[in-house]
Amino acid sequence: MAYSNYTNVARKVLSVTTNETNPEFKKLYRKCLHQYILLKSDFEDMIHHLIFSGDLDEASQRASTHLFTCIHYFYYSPNIPNPIAKENENLAYFLNLLGIFI
Repeated sequence: MAYSNYTNVARKVLSVTTNETNPEFKKLYRKCLHQYILLKSDFEDMIHHLIFSGDLDEASQRASTHLFTCIHYFYYSPNIPNPIAKENENLAYFLNLLGIFI
């Protein structure tokens, strides 16, 4: 479910980034998109580790870091609209449920 949610959010970030015309907004959206691209491999690693070893720690820590970085970008750019605020909050909640959000 989290991976499916991630995929939907990543598509939204890509769409927002692609369609943005304001260069300042686009720059921040692109930086956040990069974090979501990195987050994909972390979710894939979590699935792999869960199936084969049961240890989610390393992959989940990386996932938390990428998500927090995206949230951080918007926090320090309050004048830029955050079209994925709710999605970031939901992913953070999921990671928090796993007890791994930093």
